[in-house]
Amino acid sequence: MTRRSNGCIAHTSSGGNQERRELARTLHDSTGSKLAVLSMNTSRVFQEKGLSSQAVEALHENSQLVSDLAQELRTISYLLHPPLLDEVGLAEALHE
Repeated sequence: MTRRSNGCIAHTSSGGNQERRELARTLHDSTGSKLAVLSMNTSRVFQEKGLSSQAVEALHENSQLVSDLAQELRTISYLLHPPLLDEVGLAEALHE
């Protein structure tokens, strides 16, 4: 490859990498925070007295769904932009 094509590939990879980094950060920070609040609110409702068995069952299901979503979100965020890329760079991360 020529020097020019190497530069174009590096620039394209860098741009895509930046977009993935921003998307991963947004997913983790914004959406992750909202899931955390949803989890805390669900926990507060659990403490209410006199809930029907159906309400308690629905709350347990919601709590599990929130937990599953948070785990999936962490996985997607990691796959979009593994933290190791920022720590050691692409070449070293690929070697790891």
